[in-house]
Amino acid sequence: MSYIDASVAATIRWEGMVSWMYLDTIGIVTVGCGLALADTGVACSLPFQLQDGGLASEDVVVTDFHRVKALAPGKRPGFYHSLASPVLSQSDIKGLLRKRVVADDAILRTGLASWDAMPAAAKLALLDMDYNLGTGGLFRHHLPLIESVRAGNWTAAASQCHRIGISDDRNDWTKKLFLTAAQVS
Repeated sequence: MSYIDASVAATIRWEGMVSWMYLDTIGIVTVGCGLALADTGVACSLPFQLQDGGLASEDVVVTDFHRVKALAPGKRPGFYHSLASPVLSQSDIKGLLRKRVVADDAILRTGLASWDAMPAAAKLALLDMDYNLGTGGLFRHHLPLIESVRAGNWTAAASQCHRIGISDDRNDWTKKLFLTAAQVS
């Protein structure tokens, strides 16, 4: 399995896969595997379907976006579901996720000159962090980690990869990936 495929599988594991729109913990309308929908235009660009399988109209998507946006943030995704909620298919969600991971891979390759030579475990850890924090957040708020990565010091990266607001299991998994990179380097 390539590190891209592993990243897609890991993101599904950590983010879950929700077919309908919901609010994340800070009130951003989200769908799929943690895909933030900045506005109704972004939501309408996705292939939402009606519950019966027919294509959802823009009006249906916009109405549901506003309905979800008006609810309390941070509830379990099922809280936001209604019988009229437009949904994405699992294959569409996986396709959107893969597209995002490939785009993140390209961004990380540009920002980290040694990307192609890095162990797959380190790439997987960085892709997870990038997906969760956003590229700006990764490079802006984790400078010691980025410097350790640029130096190929995976043990130091393991000690600097903790994220606030992320489960201990996910943080431990990311740390173990960097430690695995240290062993194979």
